[in-house]
Amino acid sequence: QRRVHGKLKYIFKTKAHTKSHPTSENPLPNFIDQITMDHVVQPCISPQGYVAGKRTWVAALENRPKCPFTNVSLSHRSLVALTFENIDKYRDTIKNWEGNAAIALSSVAQDV
Repeated sequence: QRRVHGKLKYIFKTKAHTKSHPTSENPLPNFIDQITMDHVVQPCISPQGYVAGKRTWVAALENRPKCPFTNVSLSHRSLVALTFENIDKYRDTIKNWEGNAAIALSSVAQDV
């Protein structure tokens, strides 16, 4: 499992953290952003299959152009915004879901 150092987590929280809750436009309303530990908002997937919220990716790549999950070089252009139109194409490639996959990867918001 990946650990985020205190200073790095602080940067992500202050720049990327949002109080927004999952909305009807979010194809992964139950998915937890592994960096902010909140529900993912505006989910984007990297070429390696890792999902985080758009603001989380922006904050991470602003500090250094490497994936915070794999340490592989990464740019904003290589991220794909997940939508209801493309989620089925990417759902099976998502690597960093936590807990119950059926809930985390569901397009239907659930109380857990």
